[in-house]
Order: sequence, then C-alpha cells, then structure tokens
Amino acid sequence: MAKILLGCLVSLMAQQGIKAVKALLDFIYLAQYTSHNKETLDYMKNALEEFHDNKQYFINIQCQEHLNLPKLHSLIHYVDSIELFGMTNNYNTEMFEHLHIDFAKHDEFPQMIRCILTILDVPSLLSSNMFRFCPEALQDGEEEKDIVKAVPRSKGFPHGRFDTVIVLATDEAESHGLTGTRIGRVKVIFSLPDKLPAPGQPISVPASWPKMPLAYVEWYTCQPPLANSTHGMYQISKSKPDKDGRRPGEVIPLSSIRQSCMLFPVFREAPDEKYWKPSNVLDKAEKFLINNWLSKYSYQTLW
Repeated sequence: MAKILLGCLVSLMAQQGIKAVKALLDFIYLAQYTSHNKETLDYMKNALEEFHDNKQYFINIQCQEHLNLPKLHSLIHYVDSIELFGMTNNYNTEMFEHLHIDFAKHDEFPQMIRCILTILDVPSLLSSNMFRFCPEALQDGEEEKDIVKAVPRSKGFPHGRFDTVIVLATDEAESHGLTGTRIGRVKVIFSLPDKLPAPGQPISVPASWPKMPLAYVEWYTCQPPLANSTHGMYQISKSKPDKDGRRPGEVIPLSSIRQSCMLFPVFREAPDEKYWKPSNVLDKAEKFLINNWLSKYSYQTLW
C-alpha cells in the first residue's frame, strides 16, 4: 500500500494531510535502512516531528477521534532502539515470514504466475522483448534486480507493454538523484545486424555502426529541478506530438538506462479517468508523478 498511497491522495487531500502522510512514509522507509549514521537518524527524527506537526488534520476531518494508538506511540522509540540494538532488520519478523513461505506453502510459484497472468490478461506463451540488469546495490546485503520490457501490441495483448525508465542524459547524471537524467518510455529494444541483405550476397555494415544493444525511447517532458515540497515527487507530462502525431524520441544505448521507474497518473477527476486501467493509463493520462515510493531502492535513488 505504501507504494501507491501518496500518489492516490495528492489531488484529493489537503496539504496538511499530504505532509503528514509523506512524513510517516519517510519515517517507514528510513527505518528500513540496513545502515545508519547521525545524518540518517536525524532524518528519522525530522520526519516524525513533521508527522506530529500535521497529524491534527485527521482529527479535524473526523477521520479519528484521537491518535493515541500504540503503533504511533512506538515510533518515538525507533531511533533509540537503533542506537542501542542496531538496524531494525536485526530484530524484525521478516525472517519468520520467509520461513512461513518456505515451510507452509508448496508449489507457490506456478500459482503466483497463473494469478498474475489472469490479472493482467496476458497469454502465458506470450513472447516479449525485455532486458534484465542488476543496478549497484546501495546497501550491504541487498541485491537489486531490474527488468524492462517493450512488448509489441498483439491480438491477445492489445495495449502491449512499454516500460518507463530513467535515462542518463548528461555528464551530471549519477547512480542516484535525478540531476542529469530524463524519463523515457521504451518502445523498442533492438540490435543492429552485422550484415545487410543485398542481391547476390549480404554486405557488411559500416564500421561506425554501434555494436551494443539499443533502445528507442519516447521522451516525457524534463522534470523540474526540485521535487514538490509537499509530497516529495516530481511531476512530468507527455511531450507534445509533432504535426504527424509523433512524440519526441531517440535511439539510445541500452547501457544509458539506469533503472526502471513507475509513473503515477495525476488524478484530476477528468472524464477519461474512469477508463484508466494498468494496461492503458500511460497512453490515456497526460500528467504523471515519478513514484519514488515504489521500493526501498527507488526511495534512495529518485530524489
């Protein structure tokens, strides 16, 4: 729920409520760091203070009579516990949850795959164009895996699937942050051939042709220099098409794609919103938020 909670609320909740939700999410994501220093612990303290400064909103709108809840009270002890006992992953219940999966569930992967294919309405012999890469992990003991797909439209898959990515666009781009990057939607993944068909026999391609895998991406507008101060996300839009209906795009080396990203549609109660689905929302919506809450990795890299 944390992955999509704030994006759902941005256009529907008052600023005070958004600040409270963002602060609580900040605290939750920060608490899961596998290493801490004074700076990150101060981030946690500031996030908790921001939550308490704005939590009155939920009482004012009569969502709750009070917020004297044990789980909220326990948050004040997190920083002290980390300083005394170490990172929270040393004493949370995640290990036991994994044991439950391993010992209490059998043949879970075929069931999960069938469930996902049913939800997405994707035919299970469907072929897709994709690439997989492993970004450098930001924390010890964690392995990051990323998959980007560009699946052509077909009879059984009418909308196709064209993932959105963070592209290293200038020399200022780094492994984290969005400075020097640009958001694109991968439309085709391909490599140039070694030979070109010709009458008689194939001919060699020019030596200047790139040998590495390539991708054609359709660009979104450049993100602003700073994220929104209230909800902490960047807003971008579709680029305007030319007179032939084509949006700006470019062929890029696959190696310039840093990571995938999730774009969250900006809800404005537009007439088309009731027709938005996971399969068509990138086509129908015009404005998006770059969702830095998608994962712990996204939280630490998309800012």
